[in-house]
Amino acid sequence: QASLATIPVREADAAVMQMFQSGGPDKQRLALDLMNRRRIKDSMPALLQAAHSADARTRQDAMKMIGDLGGAEQLPTLLKLLDAAQSPQDLNAAEQAIVATCTKAKDPLAQTEKLAGRLNQVQPAQQAALLRVLAAVGGPNSLKAVRALLDSGNAEVRSAAIRALGSWRTADAAPDLLTLAKQTGDPAQKTLLVRSYLDLAARGDMTLEQRLGMCQQAGSLVQRANEKRQLLGLLGKLDSPQAMNVILPYLRDAEVQQEAGIAAVTIAERLMRGRGPWPQAAQLVEPLEKVIAATTNDQVAKRARTLLQQAKDGRRKQ
Repeated sequence: QASLATIPVREADAAVMQMFQSGGPDKQRLALDLMNRRRIKDSMPALLQAAHSADARTRQDAMKMIGDLGGAEQLPTLLKLLDAAQSPQDLNAAEQAIVATCTKAKDPLAQTEKLAGRLNQVQPAQQAALLRVLAAVGGPNSLKAVRALLDSGNAEVRSAAIRALGSWRTADAAPDLLTLAKQTGDPAQKTLLVRSYLDLAARGDMTLEQRLGMCQQAGSLVQRANEKRQLLGLLGKLDSPQAMNVILPYLRDAEVQQEAGIAAVTIAERLMRGRGPWPQAAQLVEPLEKVIAATTNDQVAKRARTLLQQAKDGRRKQ
């Protein structure tokens, strides 16, 4: 197997293909693995045949490999295989293959029109799978298609649309996440949306002001301790006195008091790094006094007192 996978001659390709054509399911699955390891582009006809195999594992392995080895030209075939999928395993295999095909296409976003155009033509399970694919590919067309199904009358599709939005990787989904988080009455759903919203706020492709604004918006929504810690962790990375002001109310929250104090002094340490001058020193005096008054952590209090003296000295020099 190791030799067949690596030996650089076309005769090895032929041997692998012969193995596939002449064997039973076990040998066919082995041949499929070798086709993949050898990256045999000429294997596509065999893969398309295997994708309709009566053996479930062979069928699923073949679909995944079509995605691995094929290109955008295989997308129509994969969409038909998705339509025909009866089991969750077949559905998952077709979904993975479609994601692989779309994401490696020369223009991945161009493929989303084909996906979005099928959403209203397939069954709920297939709709949910397509929504996950659209989330993986991203882009304006994908986001528009996902938005359209947020109010679907089918619970499975509606949940898939919300989860697709929750896994979005670009900031254009942030307003939708915020609106849904405010509207939903489902605690688990709200947690997903708030965490996803904060994940987007943490991305480096946003300005400090944008991230700070998102944190301020999320402040009224975070309820669970883990959500508060996520928010404080994000705020602690923002070099802004305004971020400290968002943190201060959490000094009175027993669940996250320590994290709030650490986040606040960490910001102040960065803002007063080096010998100065520190243009924002004056804005740090009051927040640091509040940290000292509220914290029960001796180490945090010690750091805050040192920073407070620096801030006062810096303020006098301005």
